[in-house]
Amino acid sequence: MRESKTDYMFFCDHLLGAVTGMKRFAKDSRSRHISQIATVSDEAFALVLLENNFNVWSDMYSTGVTKGSTINPEYTNGGNSISNGRSRKYKGWSDAGIDKYNDLFDKVKQDRKQHLNFDKLYLDKKKEEWKLAGEGKRKRYRPDEDTIIPSKARHELWDEDMEREEVSEKAAQPETSDSDSSNSDDNDEGAATGGEKPSTAGRTRESDDESSRSPNKAKERSKRRGRSQRTAV
Repeated sequence: MRESKTDYMFFCDHLLGAVTGMKRFAKDSRSRHISQIATVSDEAFALVLLENNFNVWSDMYSTGVTKGSTINPEYTNGGNSISNGRSRKYKGWSDAGIDKYNDLFDKVKQDRKQHLNFDKLYLDKKKEEWKLAGEGKRKRYRPDEDTIIPSKARHELWDEDMEREEVSEKAAQPETSDSDSSNSDDNDEGAATGGEKPSTAGRTRESDDESSRSPNKAKERSKRRGRSQRTAV
């Protein structure tokens, strides 16, 4: 088991995570030991799954058919995945499979005590893999000699340097709202007239009074004309 470090690390990478959860295992394996991520029963169950399906997976690899196999598993009586997988009434682990699991449980428990440095080696391996993966993502693009740089046509339609300066000046100027501009205009008008802004309320009342008195003035004029005409006769 752990005495073959390379093989058992491959087992942890590809099979143990299927029992504990692939996403959780991929995340925790960079910061925690195997014994903290997977229990003894998790590890023993992953090993018995490997032995149970080893012949099935080998047949799928040799034939190139990845959707199923005609080979029956070793310890489960559910049939194969192609011909008789659905015809079995009672499915599950056989007694031999349960005995195999119990045997592997004891072996894993003992193997962990005998190879205490395996957890540290595997953790260092996962940290190094994560470090290399992070450096690959942060690598900046640098054009090499084979990079094709597109040509740019010359022109005199506008001065690109002046255009950049105008854009930068506009960006540096603070934005003014409509309310600010109207307030500034009112303040300028008030300053020109000697202080406060002239009120329009008085003008409105005067115009209303004149419009209300204009019909009375017309009547008085017509009366005066009528009197003058009678006296003349």
